[in-house]
Amino acid sequence: MDSTPPPPVYLVPFARSVVDLLTIWPALQLSFEQSASHQSQAAQDSARSELATELVGAFLDAQPVAEESSGQEASADQPPTPESEEIEDFLLGWVFGTLDVRIEDESEISITRDLLNLWNEWSAMASPADEHAVRSSGQVVQRVERLAAGRRANRSQITAQLVDEGHVSEDEESEEEESMNVDGPSSQPSVARRHPSPTIDEDGFTLVTKSTHRH
Repeated sequence: MDSTPPPPVYLVPFARSVVDLLTIWPALQLSFEQSASHQSQAAQDSARSELATELVGAFLDAQPVAEESSGQEASADQPPTPESEEIEDFLLGWVFGTLDVRIEDESEISITRDLLNLWNEWSAMASPADEHAVRSSGQVVQRVERLAAGRRANRSQITAQLVDEGHVSEDEESEEEESMNVDGPSSQPSVARRHPSPTIDEDGFTLVTKSTHRH
């Protein structure tokens, strides 16, 4: 008999919020642009989904198993979460291991804080019928969703403009998206790799990246 408890009802909306949060993380976007292996938009989207899956899994792993949960009724309103330091270290390790880029602006701290707040806000969802109420009342949920929608709309607008001006064909649209720096004025990723100086994003993060091929 499988004693594994069912996933929480808010798992899917939480996962969507995690993807949104990663979409608006300037340091991650700049890391993609610094990486030689994730220049295409498809590769970046796939990597974000992979990272989001790992993060959601970490929150699930922090939940008590069935036989333990019966003795934790008092903490039902505040589900356990991974340690902040563990999430921060994981984010840094994932970016370095996957993209060969170091994040040095300490933005992983604020991203971790938002992740924990997203989990806590969504945990108020006792049934699928509560999703709209949580989405309407969760401050971090609303902020992340709004910023992510704006980021995606901006990227689509830039791509559509390039198509209209004839700079790219519709068949090349997905390839051209890879060159769009959605966090500010467009710049060539290859130039950024040659000049690993601090980059200040419109959201206020400062990122110093450097490609490390030495071991």
